[in-house]
Amino acid sequence: HTPPRPAVDESTGLFVPDGGEGSTQEGALSYWYLDATNPDGDQTDDGGAAHRLYDWDSINGHDADSRQYRVFTYLEEYAPDATAFDGSGISLINLHEDNADASIVGEDGVHITKAALGLPDTFDDDEFIDRILWARGVDVLDDDVDGDTTEGRPVMGGVLHTEPILVNYAVDDNGTATDTDDTQTNVLFTTTNDGYLHILQSDDSGLTGTPRLEHSAVLPKQVLDGIDELYLDSGSDVAYRLDSNIDIWRYEDESDGDDDITTGGNDHVYAYFGQRRGGNVIFAFDVTDPDYPELLWVIDPETVATGSNDADVGPFQFMGQTWSKPKKHSILVANSGGTDLEPREIVIFGGGYDNNSDDVPDLDRDQDTFGSAIYIVDATTGELLWWAGHSSFAATVSPDLQDSDMQFGFASDIRIADTNGDRFADMIFASDAGGQVWRFDIANALNAGQSLALSDRITGGVIADLQLENETDVETAANNRRLYYAPDVAIVQEDDTTAPILTISIGSGYRAHPLNDTVNDKFFVLKYDDVISAPADELDNGGNVIADGYERVKIHVGDLLDVTS
Repeated sequence: HTPPRPAVDESTGLFVPDGGEGSTQEGALSYWYLDATNPDGDQTDDGGAAHRLYDWDSINGHDADSRQYRVFTYLEEYAPDATAFDGSGISLINLHEDNADASIVGEDGVHITKAALGLPDTFDDDEFIDRILWARGVDVLDDDVDGDTTEGRPVMGGVLHTEPILVNYAVDDNGTATDTDDTQTNVLFTTTNDGYLHILQSDDSGLTGTPRLEHSAVLPKQVLDGIDELYLDSGSDVAYRLDSNIDIWRYEDESDGDDDITTGGNDHVYAYFGQRRGGNVIFAFDVTDPDYPELLWVIDPETVATGSNDADVGPFQFMGQTWSKPKKHSILVANSGGTDLEPREIVIFGGGYDNNSDDVPDLDRDQDTFGSAIYIVDATTGELLWWAGHSSFAATVSPDLQDSDMQFGFASDIRIADTNGDRFADMIFASDAGGQVWRFDIANALNAGQSLALSDRITGGVIADLQLENETDVETAANNRRLYYAPDVAIVQEDDTTAPILTISIGSGYRAHPLNDTVNDKFFVLKYDDVISAPADELDNGGNVIADGYERVKIHVGDLLDVTS
């Protein structure tokens, strides 16, 4: 790399462009860009990670062949079911013209059909092959107008709502006693709006020449039918296909004698993500070998059944757009004999976003059709372990926890708390698009004879309604506040003489219409005394329950002190 140069113009706050002929201003050069003689500056269609998807040199440009066997997809369906899947992963196939429909290439094996790309059987064969070539990165449309339709196409889709995540795979201590010159092998994961999971080497240190830095890319089956629209550039709106944040489960087996992630043993790296506005699917990939990822499991409400439920009546039918990041954690569940609790690695996520909420706010909050549920699944198999939903869902399939207040989508991430430091979740916090904050408690210390089932051990309910001033308040457009982010939870103790309290901080907003000024959005800090145990029920003098614990501690806006001024 060339010496550092200013990347941002202090007077404008924008990236420094190339000064052009006769200018002494060199312009900004992005980290991965290789052509120092032609800085990418403010050219968003040049440089960056997209510039390193292929081997490159200044004479021949981007070598499409260097990437041709690094873009993958899959065609199998997989429904999470502990009895039907052993967690070994599903091998992906190359998104390559050699794997096109057998009637075209005349070879045995798994083939990418025209139907998989959303095309009719009568679609022209050559045009079909061009779309596969284009999807794996060949510039068949000559986007750069240089006359070469066989070179690489250095383009990545938008990284809009995704936050790329960096994962350490290895540390080389260079044989020294200190770590000041240690080098790391880090892998960068990101999803993009054109439907790809990109897996990138973060640094080119130690590499010779100008090689590609992309380990691999995956275009899931569920978004293959979007290739044609992108190829033709025929969409009228922004394409949303994969637009979700990623959570990682990195497991390093301490018994193998090193701290590095290696293949062939018990080490593993699993990646979990949804689609956000791109759809209602949750994906899990085994990326232990970043060059050859595998599909671990997928939850697709269009096809998935769990247990004895048919797909059209299964628990996942209520999923909306998967805005809620699938978050990995550990909980205690009943062992196979039902005699004790044992650890289980899980993924938890909200039911998602109902895009009916895109509408300008009405005078009241309407019940969502999709998204008003929370799910806990096995992190390795995708098996459904527990879920919560509206009481009416019981008409087709019964949630483990049913609540008539669960009417609005859980688009936010779910906040998991381990209050006693034993690494097992004992509290769950969530917020919904109807302005409600939820708390769930997991009973891990059980009395003799108490049920071990999660359905009996997880209790919960609404602990704050941040739309209404009080129980009898009337819903209006001004108080139709929506919550899109996970509550920020902390245990606070002023000093040794006071009892700790639980604080929950959260702000409302209108993601679909951020400039809307009808809704009176606010930031809230809530305080609760019930820090460790679930809120106790409110009883009358006769010991009868007046209100369950969550209803007892429920806060409305009128209960709070306004400190705006």
